[in-house]
Amino acid sequence: MKKRRSRTPSNPKSGRSQPDSTPRKPTASLGSRRALSHQRPTNLAKPPLIPAGFSSHRSTIRVLFEDSKLIVVDKPAGLATAHVPADQESLYTWARQHCRTNEASPPPFVGIVSRLDVPVSGVVVMAKTQRTAALLSQAFRDRHVEKEYVAIVEGRFPAPLEEWVEWNDLVVQNSVRPLQEYSTKRPPDVRSIASRSMKREPRITASIDPRSPQKSDDESDDVSKECLLRARVVRRMGEVSLVELRPSTGRRHQLRIQLSRRACPIVGDRMYGARLPFELGIALHSRSLTLDLPHLGGPRTFRADCPDSWRLRYQSLLLERNRK
Repeated sequence: MKKRRSRTPSNPKSGRSQPDSTPRKPTASLGSRRALSHQRPTNLAKPPLIPAGFSSHRSTIRVLFEDSKLIVVDKPAGLATAHVPADQESLYTWARQHCRTNEASPPPFVGIVSRLDVPVSGVVVMAKTQRTAALLSQAFRDRHVEKEYVAIVEGRFPAPLEEWVEWNDLVVQNSVRPLQEYSTKRPPDVRSIASRSMKREPRITASIDPRSPQKSDDESDDVSKECLLRARVVRRMGEVSLVELRPSTGRRHQLRIQLSRRACPIVGDRMYGARLPFELGIALHSRSLTLDLPHLGGPRTFRADCPDSWRLRYQSLLLERNRK
């Protein structure tokens, strides 16, 4: 009787068997399918880089108004306005492609005259001519633009329901302190309120994230910046509140800093002390923008509703405002 030959020849030095080098037909197993499904094909182009956790937003940018001089859009959260590396997506790169008449023509002029932080959604205006960009930029610098934001904040908003309050804060380098804080119904002595607030309330950090090179529409490089804001709480629900914000200035991270300083940070804004998570970006939305546009006959207001994701999570909080 012949002795059966082994298919795995042994290593004469170690005495151990070695795998057969003869090619075999691959077997279909669950493990191999999983491994193949996670392999990146080498012949595909590298996708554009965008902020972690966010997907492409080109299909979600909604045009609110457009003519030959300007374009107004509703920016989704997670998309930078401008000033990003060449391989990243921004509202500016989208606008240049959107306003292009055909692929053969050179990229058109797009002037960014208002900006929103990456995690903030809402109304943004862009100029399509250099003259319009200069006029709108001057209007923002002169504070001839009316801006209205809505936010969902944690904690207890420091004012009665539906009562407007005014905050005049001074941001000094990496800290912020109040200049005046009073209700419009009973304006007390500003000097005494400011001095008591500075003794009673600790200074907090207001540092700017170095990864976000964007600047607000009227931000300068001054060491101290005055931040003017009118605010009111619209409705409370448990540990969160819906507030309306009307800033007169447009400092970098202004609303986020001023709310955080008063122990009511914006939901999702971990940079400024928020505890509650948010699905996309932070719960801050630019709801309306009013501009004086002579070529349209005077002031025009552009509005954008809160994102649908807000209503899915905070339906009862937003219901009352939607009825009005």
